[in-house]
Formats: sequence, structure tokens, C-alpha cells
Amino acid sequence: MNLKLIANKLRTNHEYLFLVAILGLAFYIAFIPHIDYPYPVHMDEWHHLGNAKTMMATGNVNAKVPYLTYSIKGVTQNLEAGSHLFIGLFQSVSGISWMALFRYLPPVIFMFTVLAAYLFGKRQGFGWEAALMTCLIITTIGILGPGFLVPVSFGMPFIVLSLYLAYNFRTFWSYVVVFLLMSFLLCLHPPTAIGLGILLAPYILLNLKNAFKHALGLSLAAGVPLLPAVVVVDWDVIIHYMDELFASHKLASHVAWPDMVPDYGYLGVACCILGVFVLARRGGKEAWGLVAGLVLLGLALVLYRQFQYGLVLMYNRMILYTMLVMGLIGGCGLAAIKNLKLPEKFACRPKPVFMVRNVGNVMCLAVIAVIFALAIPDRQNEDYYHKIDDDDYEAFVWIEKNLGDQYEKAILDHFQAVALAVITGKDVYSDMGSTKDSRASQTYHFLNSGCTDTEFLKKNGISIVYTWQQCNNPDLNEVRENVYVLMANNRESMPQD
Repeated sequence: MNLKLIANKLRTNHEYLFLVAILGLAFYIAFIPHIDYPYPVHMDEWHHLGNAKTMMATGNVNAKVPYLTYSIKGVTQNLEAGSHLFIGLFQSVSGISWMALFRYLPPVIFMFTVLAAYLFGKRQGFGWEAALMTCLIITTIGILGPGFLVPVSFGMPFIVLSLYLAYNFRTFWSYVVVFLLMSFLLCLHPPTAIGLGILLAPYILLNLKNAFKHALGLSLAAGVPLLPAVVVVDWDVIIHYMDELFASHKLASHVAWPDMVPDYGYLGVACCILGVFVLARRGGKEAWGLVAGLVLLGLALVLYRQFQYGLVLMYNRMILYTMLVMGLIGGCGLAAIKNLKLPEKFACRPKPVFMVRNVGNVMCLAVIAVIFALAIPDRQNEDYYHKIDDDDYEAFVWIEKNLGDQYEKAILDHFQAVALAVITGKDVYSDMGSTKDSRASQTYHFLNSGCTDTEFLKKNGISIVYTWQQCNNPDLNEVRENVYVLMANNRESMPQD
């Protein structure tokens, strides 16, 4: 048997084993927010869970979500309706519990993102390197990320797959698949579709001169799905975002904006910068298209962060898209380090020979070790808030099973209210909003004063009180620890724990 073929086969098998290890690392990093917490973490996760459950329970995208004071008018106003429908259908078909779904699906989706990065980079000569560097995408409460079950996490693998198709295929069917992916993204998460459009634009422009048919095919595949989207979406929504796009905004003080370089990792950023130089030297439309896409995303971030122009919704998400592209380009930089070799006249002199002949591999492993020795603890130490604990969850499940339709609305700490509403399907007086909101302040006043204001409960149609504080109101009956019901609501069929 040809020794060269054997060597290539061993190298391929080795790379696949390495890829499996990288996918395991991706799962772990995205699982960090849920490692010791079995419930949705971020506020957005609870909102998406509530929307998905309501859609599936009612079979109607226009149904009122319990904790909201208004009805969402389907896809005309709820731009993320597609993701809610997808989550609901997946849960219905798989039979996985809602809590398990929101705990384990995010890291699985991130594995697909990393696998897509491998496929993209493989064609460019840096497959596993791109996959490994993509693992550095962060998850924070300010910008979300792959650790949460949110639409932007769903969309990231489709960005990479679309770039992979655009850069490597020029057939009718490749354009059809790009068209389907763009259409899916518009239903799933329109900001991600816009992010994909930003990344495709430079590559399309570079192909106008010498590959006009390819540029036209990609333009139609990416642009045609926008036409029905513009027709379906409520024009008030479109005008609102257009107004925001050209207006100056004050940076939200309550949002924890990440510092891109230290949060992503200094060595990771250095690999990305090296990758930019390598791609610029290599040249070609694919290389320049990827670099130009990164530059456009960077300019958009600077425009918003420094001058406050743009959409805050896009700014939050573009940080993640930028890190995604940084991972792909950083893979190119890491591959350049791996491929370093000493000149022949020096390679035979120093000892040990193995270290000298594999100087690139040794340096690459050292860089990887340092990157993740710093990155993993940093991700583990990220601060995530938890809305409920096990006792709260058990109480909410009890309310769902034991308090019938005659008990329609609950009052509790507004920080936890969305969780109760999502789990029980009941209305709440105040959900998670600003602590300066009048309903929030009224809630705290009622709970902190011992729940004594019965008239307040009756006036607002509240029949359930959940609090860890003592309730000193004879009109409230404690039917379970921390769960009180208004006795006047139904004296004859009072539930008991």
C-alpha cells in the first residue's frame, strides 16, 4: 500500500478525533450558564419559553402571552415568531420537557455552529483551527450568546453555512439553498439575516467584475426573501426601526457591554489579526470578502459605541456576529502558526530534532493551551442572574396543578413574575420591568407591608400572592408554603397543600 496514502488517512483520522474533542469543548463552554442551574437563565429565555408555550397551547401566533399586557399581532409585530414556533414544534415532536430543552439545546446548537466553522475553514485550509477559535464566542447577560436558547444562537450556524455555500459553489442549487437559509433566518431572527447580508455584501461586490453571474445569483438568493418580509411585517415596525437607525441614542447604562478584546481573549484577538494579514497576503475574493465583512461589522460597532448611531438591537447582536467572524479568521491565524517551519539550514542543527522539525506544531499547541487556560475560567466566572430556585419552581408547579381557573392573577416579586406566568400560564400583576415602574413599586409596597391591602387585590383582580415574607392579612389563606389565595375569591373550594 502507498505509504503516502496511509499517512494521509492517519492524518485525516487524527483530525476527526481532534474535531470531536473540539465539539465536546464547544458543548461544555455553552453549557456553563446551565451547569448547576436547570431552569432558563436569562430574561429573554423566559420570554421565548412563554411565547413558545402559548403558541403551542393555543395553536395561534396571535394569542396573548400571560405576563404581557398586550397581544402580539403574529409575525407582523413579533419578528421572532419563527423561533418561537420552531422551539414549540421541536419540544412537541421530541417530547423533551421545557426545562430540559432550555438547558441542553443551546450547547447542542453551538456544536452545530462550531461544526459549520470547521466545514467553512476546511475548504480554506484551516478547518479544525476555525472550529476551535469559534469556541471563544462569549455568553453574557448584556449581549446573550450561545449559552442561551435565544434566536441569535439559532441563527449563527446558518450564517457560516451560507458563507460556505457562497464561497465554494456556483450552481443553481447552491443559490436555492442560500435563498432557503436566508428565508429561514428572516423568519427565525431578522437581525441575523441582516448580519448575513452585511457579510455577503463585500463578496458579492468583489464578484461583480469577473463573476457577474455568481454575484447576481447570490444577490437574488439573499435579496428576494426580503420582499415578502417587507410585505408581511407591520409598516409601523419598519418605520420605527428606520427612525432608530438614523437617530442618535444614549448608551443604556443598565446593559453590561462587553470589552471585546479582553472578553474574547488577547491571544485570540492576536490570532485574528495574524489571520487578517495571512488572508490579505493570500488574496482572492474569498479572503478579501471575509476580511471586508469583519471590517464592516467593526465599523458598525464603532459607529454605535462611539457615536451612538444605529440600532441597539443590531449592536447587541453584531458583537456576536463579529466574534463569529473573528473565530473564522482567527483559525486562519492559528493555522499560520501551526505551519511555521525553520529554514532547512537551521532545522538540522539544533537539538532535539523533533522539537525543531515541529516548531510550528509546538507553538500552536502552546498558544491553544494559553488561550483556553485563560478563556475557560473567564467563562466559568461570568456572572449570571437566576430568577428562581428549586423551591420557587416547585411552588409554581404546585400552583399550576392545584389552583384552577378561578385563580387568574398573581402578585409576587416582579423579578420572578415572568417565571411564574410561564410555568403556570396565569397572569401576573407586574412582570420584569424597570424597578421605577409604578406597578413594580406598588408590588414591593404591598409585599413589604405584610400584604394587608385587600382592596388593592380586589381592585386589580389579584387572587394569588406568592412571597417569602410574612403575610398578615386575614383575607389571605396560606394554602402552601409561601402561597396565599384571596379567600373571598372562592371560600368553598379552597385548595390545600
